Amino acid sequence: SSGSSSGVPTLTNIVNCGYITTYMKMGADNDTNEVTKLQTFLKNTEKLDVDINGIFDEKTLNAVKSFQEKYVNDVMAPWGVTSPTGQVYFTTQKKVNEIYCKSNFALTAEQLASIEAYKKGIQDGTITVNTEGEVVSTSTSSDNSSTTVAASSTNNSLTASAAGTSIFSKMWSFIKWLFVYNR
Repeated sequence: SSGSSSGVPTLTNIVNCGYITTYMKMGADNDTNEVTKLQTFLKNTEKLDVDINGIFDEKTLNAVKSFQEKYVNDVMAPWGVTSPTGQVYFTTQKKVNEIYCKSNFALTAEQLASIEAYKKGIQDGTITVNTEGEVVSTSTSSDNSSTTVAASSTNNSLTASAAGTSIFSKMWSFIKWLFVYNR
């Protein structure tokens, strides 16, 4: 989709004003330009100790964690965790963009569904997290039914319902990418 011509807003035009446009974490194949923009923001706007080198290194990880601690209610709390992960996923990306763009942005229904699926996974034991809030193991149900949490925004309240679709596998892959390092 090339934008909001269909009436359905896209991730980029809802969540940001074009500053940070990708998700990033240490050890991933990050876009050098995106990491550079993140580092520039962390150093110049947040006054954190980070080198602007385009590499998601230890200093960048620690700066992101400091940022997440500072804005824990906006960045970590939606996930049901309070410990920073150091990973730039959509709530961290959204907060960086809101500060940089001096504007507020909403999460998409798909992003809200991912958050709900993650929280449900912790509650029902299919996702195990460590004290850092990182996923250390995941298990899937042994039955063949595929379920997902579908989110819709009604009067600013989130309604979650189970639906059998392949969106679950996409969200599950996203959640695993977010929290599980390829070791």
